[in-house]
Amino acid sequence: MTTSSRGFIALLSVIIIGAILLIVGLATASLGQSQLQVAAGTNEEHRTRDYAAACLEEAILRLKRNETTPFPYYPAVVPLPDVAAACSITAMTGSGTARTVNVTSSTVGFFTKSVVVNLAKQTSPDGNAIAWVVTSWTEVDP
Repeated sequence: MTTSSRGFIALLSVIIIGAILLIVGLATASLGQSQLQVAAGTNEEHRTRDYAAACLEEAILRLKRNETTPFPYYPAVVPLPDVAAACSITAMTGSGTARTVNVTSSTVGFFTKSVVVNLAKQTSPDGNAIAWVVTSWTEVDP
């Protein structure tokens, strides 16, 4: 074997090994990018669920404040900390010690969360304190 053919074989080997390393590097980067997108989607879904829970808390607060007035503020849009975020208390039905509340969070990314919650009223033995307790929570993805 001559010196030039050994040099050619060495150069070809370096090119092949470089190409293999490039392919492995690109595959790893692509996998990392996909995992970042999945993580971002999960984060958006959790934020959407949190917004629906915040809207429910607002509905419960309004229930506590307006025991004698039957649902004066429904449907209602509730502003949230994010600039473009809001949620809606779309319906509140029931009477006495039972209520059903429907809330819908604003869209975050591709996610919107609608929740139907049943509440039960609990009063302290002395009658001074009122609490609304969640008895069921059903998520309805639109």
